[in-house]
Amino acid sequence: MRPVDLSRIQAVLFDLDGLLVDTEPIQQTAFQAAARRFGAEADAVEREMDDKLHAQFVGKSDAVNAQKLIQKLNLNVASDRFVRERADIYVELLKRGAPLMPGAREAIRWASERGMKTAVGSSSVRRFVEASLNSALPDWRGIFGAVVCGDDAHIQARKPAPDIYLRCAELLEVSPCRCAALEDSQSGVESAARGGIGFIGAVPNAFTLNHDFTKAHKVMKSLAEMRIMG
Repeated sequence: MRPVDLSRIQAVLFDLDGLLVDTEPIQQTAFQAAARRFGAEADAVEREMDDKLHAQFVGKSDAVNAQKLIQKLNLNVASDRFVRERADIYVELLKRGAPLMPGAREAIRWASERGMKTAVGSSSVRRFVEASLNSALPDWRGIFGAVVCGDDAHIQARKPAPDIYLRCAELLEVSPCRCAALEDSQSGVESAARGGIGFIGAVPNAFTLNHDFTKAHKVMKSLAEMRIMG
């Protein structure tokens, strides 16, 4: 773990899924529900679509994950149709309630108290991002100076490419080296590192505990630890 220096940081860039909002269990449920709609037996879904498999889905595209699940359950459906069905289910589940991750409010407050700008940088599509934020953080439009999503026009490649974090920094008008990025996955940490982000904090969740976070400056148990870092 590298030395921590936040004295030059002017902006905090938050990942969303599994970092700010506890969406991973909801995404898992959506995959399971979609599989059942396309003919998978309930016991097969319970057995095959477990936490271990979903951990492999984190940081990968819906198309890749759908194809893997279709093959695993031997479903007779095209991957693009499965992705559309899963997306609709996921959004409906988000509307029913998506909780903030532990320490999320504290980390946002920590940045605000220090006059730092904030943004959300997510590989997810805007439809999912806004549904998550509307559910978990209804006042988000008054909090974040920018929200960058994986399907935005300016994004050529999603994480682990640096595009999303570089776009966040651009919109906030802050140099990447004066930004902090907070991430829960190896892919996200790699994205921030490639973008030259000045400070990278990793907060593993239940699905990413085994990811490689060696490129992070600090690994934390929750976002609440930001408050004790100065």
